[in-house]
Amino acid sequence: MGWFDIKPVTGTVTAIMEPGHDEEVISYLVTGVGVAILVDTGMGVGDLQYEAQQLTRLPLAVVNTHAHYDHRGENFKFSQIAIHAIEAPALEQEYGNDKLRVKATPRRFTRPTPRGFSAATWTIPPSKATRILHDGDTIDLGDRVLEVLHTPGHSPGHICLLDRTERWLMTGDLYYPGNLFAHFENSDIHQMLASAQRLAALQPAIDNVLPSHNQTPMPAHELGRLADGIQQIVDGRATWEARHTEWGPVKRYPFGSFAVWTR
Repeated sequence: MGWFDIKPVTGTVTAIMEPGHDEEVISYLVTGVGVAILVDTGMGVGDLQYEAQQLTRLPLAVVNTHAHYDHRGENFKFSQIAIHAIEAPALEQEYGNDKLRVKATPRRFTRPTPRGFSAATWTIPPSKATRILHDGDTIDLGDRVLEVLHTPGHSPGHICLLDRTERWLMTGDLYYPGNLFAHFENSDIHQMLASAQRLAALQPAIDNVLPSHNQTPMPAHELGRLADGIQQIVDGRATWEARHTEWGPVKRYPFGSFAVWTR
């Protein structure tokens, strides 16, 4: 059993999944005509670059949904990296082993780690953006374009990617089935609500939602449920339960297939 699971999602999108860690990160290879992009580069535990190169011979560029460690683990291996302007400076900072140690305890892993990986030396090296993205930008794949949607809330410069031709939406960490994090210092539940409402309005144009954790694809109706749930939190109508986490105490608001964490 290897570190990665490979799952074709559409004719041009392949999920590269890391189910061996409880983060269950998902990166995506998206192929076009003469070009391919890798949406996020995982945790840096396995050799994701190698896996992607087994799937396509096209030149690869990286698009980061945001700069959190589990989405930029192998950025340093690539020469072309695009990310929203707000998140670009964070890429240039190493994410050190002092922060990663809590992510690398044995209970966090459900598969053997690849040969050469050491929890004691695991770091995320710095990388540098070569393209700065803004809301409304497009990424040209030759046969179609991807639209860049600035969707802050989980993080200030978080983006989603929309393919109107193939009718899918990559939601990064704004939505996935599981615990959604709005409890970080730079998270904002009100921004998350506005972003969720924006995605919900796109529901008629989407067949498949492609999240960055746990399971893919997900049905488009989850976007409406996300907006409704966050609205309940903002309005003070949602029920919550206290949780103690590695970040300290949080409020967990359950909504069936997902939950939202806040301070």
